Amino acid sequence: MYSVVRQYQHILNHEDFIRHVRDEFLPELRQLPGFAAFHLVDVGEEGGRMVSITYFETPETAAEANNHAVAWVRANMGLFQAASVVEEGPVVVSS
Repeated sequence: MYSVVRQYQHILNHEDFIRHVRDEFLPELRQLPGFAAFHLVDVGEEGGRMVSITYFETPETAAEANNHAVAWVRANMGLFQAASVVEEGPVVVSS
């Protein structure tokens, strides 16, 4: 299992951001072979920050998903003011 964590900062409108992720980005991810799960977490910090955690069967699928994410971020920069911070790696403990 492989995971990608993204931080989205300075979100201007949480409801719009959530809707765009749910209705546009998530359907793209679900179509990728090897996609396992996606979670969007409102970390509730001042300045509007959310974190997404995505799980894939392989690093290759994660790399393909990253191409979709980059395109989605570029198309939706009006929803937030700071580009996402991305961290990824193999899942070493899970339950």
